[in-house]
Amino acid sequence: MKQEGELEKARIIAEAKAAAQKIKEQAEQTAQQEVLKAKAELREEAARLAVEIARRNSRKISTKVTRTSWLVTISPRW
Repeated sequence: MKQEGELEKARIIAEAKAAAQKIKEQAEQTAQQEVLKAKAELREEAARLAVEIARRNSRKISTKVTRTSWLVTISPRW
């Protein structure tokens, strides 16, 4: 009887260790997936912001070029 109890105890401990290892591996895999997802989202946001900054700068440059062109066009008349 005592020997059966010890065997059962060892089996339960082994199962618990295996289950804990499986949970740990799943948690690591989930964490890795979350990191990859977060990196992709950050890249998308950085690209979106870069486009927005470029668009704003383009408008500023375009406005300056337009004003300069206008001044060059009318300045000879003065």
